[in-house]
Formats: sequence, C-alpha cells, structure tokens
Amino acid sequence: MSEPLIAVPHGDSFRVIEGNRRLTALKGLADPDLRASFAKENKGWKKLPPARLPDTLPVLVVDDESTVAPLLGFRHISGIEPWDPHAQARYIARLVGEQSQDLDYVANLVGRSSTEVKAMYRDYDILEQADHEFGLDTSRARSAFGVFSNAMSRRAVQAYIGAKAPRYTDPNYYPVPDERRDQVEQLLLWIFGGPKGEGKVITDSRQLGDLAKALGHAGATEVLERTGVLSDALEAMADVADQFSTSVGRINRELTKIAALEQEEISEALWSGLRSDLETHIGSIESLRKGQGQGQ
Repeated sequence: MSEPLIAVPHGDSFRVIEGNRRLTALKGLADPDLRASFAKENKGWKKLPPARLPDTLPVLVVDDESTVAPLLGFRHISGIEPWDPHAQARYIARLVGEQSQDLDYVANLVGRSSTEVKAMYRDYDILEQADHEFGLDTSRARSAFGVFSNAMSRRAVQAYIGAKAPRYTDPNYYPVPDERRDQVEQLLLWIFGGPKGEGKVITDSRQLGDLAKALGHAGATEVLERTGVLSDALEAMADVADQFSTSVGRINRELTKIAALEQEEISEALWSGLRSDLETHIGSIESLRKGQGQGQ
C-alpha cells in the first residue's frame, strides 16, 4: 500500500479510521473463511487466489481523530475518494455530535457549502428521529440516502413532514415535529416501500418531482393518502372537466377489455354483478348531477 492506514487508540488496541476498506480487502485475501463470506455478496471474490497478508502495514497513529478530521472530511466528501451519501452525512453528524463542531465550521472542514452540509445533517437527523423516536424502519432510506436527500430538497416534501429549510437546521433539536410521525412514515413508504415493496408509489427517482407536485396540492395529497396511486393524485390536480374526461376514458378502456374477454368463461353471476355495479354508479352520478342542477 502506498498510503498508510490512520488509526487511533481504542482501549488496548487501535481503531482504523482511514483505510479500513483497504485493510478489510487484505484480510479477505488472506483469510479463506472471510473471503468466502465476502463471496456471498460479490462473486468476484471466488476468482481471487489466496494471498499472504504482509507481516507489517504502514500505519499512522494519531491520538485524537479530530486532528485528521479535515483530511478525512475533504478526502471522502469533496475529494477524490467520496463515500456514499449516507456515510458522508454520518461523518458530518459525528463531527457535530461527538466533537461538538459547529455546522458552518464543519462545512469549511469538508470543503462543501454551509447549505449543503446543513441539508445533509438535517436529512440524516430525520432518519435518526424516525428510527429512534418514531420507531420506523429506515433501513431502505439509509441504503438509498441519495434518493431521500433528493426528495427532501423539494419544498413541498419538506412542508408535508414539517421539516424546515436547511438554513434553520439546529443540532440541538430534531428536524420534524412529533405530531408529523405519520407523515414521515407515509413518505418513507411512498418512496421506498415496505419490506416487500408494498406501498411504494414511485419506480424511478425522476418521479420525485411528481410526488412533490402532489404533496404541494391539498386535493392531490388527499387522493394519494387515500389511494396510494401517484397517477390518481396527479389527475386530481386537473380541473373537474378534465378529471371527468380522463375517468370516462379509463372506464371505456376497461369496458372494452371486458367486452373482448371469452364470454363463455365468465359466469352469469359475474355479469350480473357487473350490471348491478354499473347501475348503482350511474344512479349515484345522476343523483349528484340532479342535486347540483337544483342548487344552481
């Protein structure tokens, strides 16, 4: 290795704070059992021949992690070897929490703007709050933290859960009001789904803009909460005449599909049920229409 590991004292041993992935890779090459466990996640490990771990490795030992914080922060947040988004936010949170650093100071430390750092800290803290205070499963949001941050960059999404803009981030307080727990749970479900993908309303991060549009419209938000269908929520933003035409078009398409089915495969009971449902809905619509006419 051309660059030394960096470690800090940790009890009777040392904790590697820079180069831990390199050290893990070396251990994987030297330890067959460890390499086999890695192969479960990455089959490329099976192709690697066993290797002997060097007797010594270059290590720089520092007494306090804070002395190398500028190096680590810049290197892995703004520099040539960036961590994944969640790891970056976690490191910023550690600097703020464990080392009591001011967010503006941390921004200078890692080479990012104050707004960016405050947004990363806020988004990380929202998931911490959701996990520890609200008892929600945040594992999928943490794994796709970049997607979560993308969503949280939109004002309508912030407003839905009651989170303030990054400039108001205060490490002394959680970002979301306690009474917005249900909205946080709903937002995580819409974006990331449940353990089996249930409840997810977007299939691509590009749809986050549509989600934000829906959450910025009271009627669309109500439809989304009720149906869990993003397209229905977006349709609710159109005027009533357009909604009527769209719905009628959808009904006609579905009825055309029904008419094309093999008639003999459908029982009379099912046909009777369909006729009954149609008559009921037509009656309800006619009653509503007459009521509106009398009120004019």
